[in-house]
Amino acid sequence: MRSRSNATRTGSIFSAEGFLYYSSAQIISNIGTWTQRLAQDWLALAISNNNSYALAVTVAMQTVPIVLFGVFAGSLADKNSKNLKRAIIGPYLMNASALVALGISSLLRWVDIYQIFAVAFIGGMATAFAQPARTAIVYDIVGPAFLPKAVSINSIIFNSSKIIGPMIAGYMLVFMKPGWAFILNGLSYVISAVMVVAIKLKRRSNDRADGLVPRRGGLVSYVLSRPKIMVILAMVALVSAFAQNGQLVLPFIVKENFDGDVRIYGYLTSTMAVGSIAAAFAYRNNLNSMNMMFGVCLLIGIAQAAMSAAAYPALLFLAIAAVGFLVVIMNISTNSALQLAVGDGMRAQVMALFMTANISANAAGAIFVAAMIQRLGAYRSLFICALATLILSILLFAIYRLNLQVRPSR
Repeated sequence: MRSRSNATRTGSIFSAEGFLYYSSAQIISNIGTWTQRLAQDWLALAISNNNSYALAVTVAMQTVPIVLFGVFAGSLADKNSKNLKRAIIGPYLMNASALVALGISSLLRWVDIYQIFAVAFIGGMATAFAQPARTAIVYDIVGPAFLPKAVSINSIIFNSSKIIGPMIAGYMLVFMKPGWAFILNGLSYVISAVMVVAIKLKRRSNDRADGLVPRRGGLVSYVLSRPKIMVILAMVALVSAFAQNGQLVLPFIVKENFDGDVRIYGYLTSTMAVGSIAAAFAYRNNLNSMNMMFGVCLLIGIAQAAMSAAAYPALLFLAIAAVGFLVVIMNISTNSALQLAVGDGMRAQVMALFMTANISANAAGAIFVAAMIQRLGAYRSLFICALATLILSILLFAIYRLNLQVRPSR
């Protein structure tokens, strides 16, 4: 049996061996990443004479490797589960080298757009190979009892970094050169790698949270034989496609209702971020049950509908904060539920599938939402997204309950 962690004995997650190092590494690397991303986008536009396609290719270079190689990277992490730290450290150092090289090239004015594309691709590859191991290792550090709390703390770090990182980048772009942002992020990955080295992991047992690892069929047969996992992944895709495209909708809301006032756009974005951070602080372990997750899905649809019908700015701000709050609750709940539902030998692969479903659905949803905005405007598009969220949530719940009547949940 798996021995109880220090966190379980003392009641504090930070007493778990290694979690302080892990969370410190997350803080440093996330702030560095968001600092670099803003500088990278600015530099790509500056070099390409404000060519939007250059920016689109840069973003694609960061995300395509995750979609293409994420699940493969997860299988490697599961096959080498005793070396999860190496699976994180290697990509970190690879990315650090590329970032420092680009930073120096930028400072020396040798940089061109193809170098930015290449470094963005290397960063995407590093994320694809490090993220499954980085997700799976949390379970080994804190154990099942504190896993939801660990995921919520990671969410606090991630969403706070989205605010802090761009602020640092803005300062650096005004008073320094963008190359320093790349060098700073490269150094942040080196420091994070050192933090990961310091993590002490307990020896894995042969316990399985959800049966034995399949000998045949691999990940596909494993997921298809577990309706609970399939439904959770479907909920992830649903929310990602229809409720996580605020970066597309909010600018058009400002243009349609607030005369394009950029200050209002900033306030709306900050309001959603505040809701996201509040959710991470407010999260409780019992929210990762299936019924609760379906309930949160429905509430997201209702909050989206409220956004689309908000006649007064105050109501719009409240609805946006609610969407930000509920989406993060959903992300933490699905993340925790998946990790607790799978065995050690499949955790990294399933979490890689979670990451792939999230990113792929978000990209597809962005195309769908953008097309609707062009035809119908922001508010009607929001209402259609709300209807889709509500209808598909009810449909998924019906499928899940019907499956429970046919065979026991696994």
